[in-house]
Amino acid sequence: MKAEEILKKLVSFDTVGDKENGKIMDWIGEFCVEAGFETEKIGNKKDGRVCLIARAGKSGKNGLIFIGHTDTVAVGGKWNTNPFELTQKENDFFGLGAADMKGGIAAMLAAVGGLDSSELSKGLELVFTYDEEKNFDGIKSVVEKHDLSADCILIGEPTSLEPVVATKGVMVFRIDFVGKDAHGIHPEVGVNAIEMATDFIIELKEYFKMVEKNRNPIFDVPSATLNIAKINGGDVINKVPSACSLEFESRIIDNKQGDKFKEDITALIEKNGYEAKVKADFLLPVSMCRNKEFILTVEEVAKKKAIGVSYATEASFLPGSKNFVILGPGSIKVAHRADEYTSGDSLSGAVGVYKGLINTFCA
Repeated sequence: MKAEEILKKLVSFDTVGDKENGKIMDWIGEFCVEAGFETEKIGNKKDGRVCLIARAGKSGKNGLIFIGHTDTVAVGGKWNTNPFELTQKENDFFGLGAADMKGGIAAMLAAVGGLDSSELSKGLELVFTYDEEKNFDGIKSVVEKHDLSADCILIGEPTSLEPVVATKGVMVFRIDFVGKDAHGIHPEVGVNAIEMATDFIIELKEYFKMVEKNRNPIFDVPSATLNIAKINGGDVINKVPSACSLEFESRIIDNKQGDKFKEDITALIEKNGYEAKVKADFLLPVSMCRNKEFILTVEEVAKKKAIGVSYATEASFLPGSKNFVILGPGSIKVAHRADEYTSGDSLSGAVGVYKGLINTFCA
C-alpha cells in the first residue's frame, strides 16, 4: 500500500483521547503481520488501552526502532473537510492527525510494507503508543516493560523532514501568595496578595532577561523561555484579597537549569519578604543526542541539517544514552488546528528517508 492509502485508513479511526485505540492497533497489527513482523501488545489494565510492538529481522540488538503515537487531539476550530476522512486537494492531504502524527506512521508502514526481513542483519522494530498528547502513559508503559535499545531510534513527529536531535525540558511553577484580607474601604489595613503576585511578575521577567544570556544555538529558540500562564486571586470586589496563585512555565535548555530556577525563584521570594509557598515540578527533561557521528549519518540520509526544537516528544522518556532522531512528514505548524494536512511530497519524502535509515542501520 502507498503511504496515502495507509494514511486514509489511519485517519478514519477516531483516536481522539484514544477512543478507538483497540481498532487502530488491530489494523496496524494485521498490516505488520502481513509484512512479516511478529507483534505483541503491551496493555493498560486500568482502561484497556494498548501499545503495539512489531519486530522483524535478526535476533539480538535492534538496528532501528520506529516510534509513533496513534492518539490525536480533539477536533478543534472550523474544518472545511471531514476530519476523519482523508481529503486530497491538489497535492495536500487533509485530516485529523495527517501531520501529528498519523502521517509519520503511514510513512513507517509504507517503508516496511515490501521489506524482505530475511535480508536484515539486525532487528527492526515499530512501536506504536497511546496517550502522547496528554500524559505520555503509552511510552511510559513501553519503557517499563520493553527494552528500547537500538543503534537508531526514530520518532515520526512532523518536522518537515528536518532531523531533530534535541528537545527542551519543561519546568512548571505554582506560587501561592498569602496576604491579609481587609475591607475595601481601608486597603492600607490589609496586605494585597494580587499586588504581591503582580509585583513579583515584574521581577520574574527581569530575572529571565538575565537567563536569556545563556543560549544554545541548536534550539529554534536558543534560550530558556518564560510563559506566565495563570493567575487567580480575590473573591469579592469590596475586599482586599488575602490569597493569589500564580502559575508559569519555562522551557529549559539544560537539565541543571531547572534546579537553578527553583533555587533562584525561592530566593527572590524570600528577598522580598513575601509570604508564599513555591511548588516546582520538573515535567520533562531536556533530551539531546550528543553522538556527532550518528547525527552526521542521519543528516546524510535526510539531506538536511539537524536542529533542536522547543516542544516535547516521547524522546524525553527514552532511557539512558540514546541515539535518537525526531523526523517525519508534515509541519508542526499545522498540528493541533483545523484543516491539518500533510503534502504528498512530504509523505513520499519520509518514506524515502525511512527506507534509507533501514538500509543504514539494519541491512
